[in-house]
Amino acid sequence: MNPAAWVQRHGQLRPDAPAVAEGERVHLSWAGFAARTAAVAGGLSTDFAVAPGDRVAIVMRNHPAYLEALFGIWHAGLVAVPVNARLHRDEIAYILEHSQTSVVITDEAHADDVESFWAQSGRCARSSWLPANAGPDWLRAPPHR
Repeated sequence: MNPAAWVQRHGQLRPDAPAVAEGERVHLSWAGFAARTAAVAGGLSTDFAVAPGDRVAIVMRNHPAYLEALFGIWHAGLVAVPVNARLHRDEIAYILEHSQTSVVITDEAHADDVESFWAQSGRCARSSWLPANAGPDWLRAPPHR
């Protein structure tokens, strides 16, 4: 079973109940989380031309957008490659290279680490990054190259 189906189901059964919180502040209801998860999946499929089974890495700090990215990846039928954001740039590059990652979703703090990987690997750079003031359409921003 795809874990993203659980989010979609709760979005229908408990649309107004809190789903994602950041501290005491509720970031998203179940309906909002389901919608954002589907939007991320659509953005990955449309903007990055990934296909089910492709690997998408997440290199970002703890943030509600991390959950949106993770469940969006699963919603699209992709394989999530979570990368510990506290790793050194070389360790991040090692994981990205050996996991055969197609796309990287990252935050502003790690964008340079990801860019360094793409530059050294010689592979086509395909990444999206989360700006500090990210709004609801954060994945729809043009890929960071």
